[in-house]
Amino acid sequence: FTRMGYVPVAKHRTKDITVWRQGDINYVVNAEPGSHAMKFVDKHGPCASSMAWRVVDAKHAFDHAVAKGATP
Repeated sequence: FTRMGYVPVAKHRTKDITVWRQGDINYVVNAEPGSHAMKFVDKHGPCASSMAWRVVDAKHAFDHAVAKGATP
């Protein structure tokens, strides 16, 4: 992440979870053994197991995504 300009800004007190930030983009990296994220990586290789977006109008964003083919 540092090569892409991200810096670590927070770390969980007891788990192997770190928040990396570049501007207003955040990545939560969960490397905790046995977690959903690590099980997903074990099955699929290095990847993003989940994603989230912050939007002004959640209902509009949801309706737009469904109209474009997303499955609720």
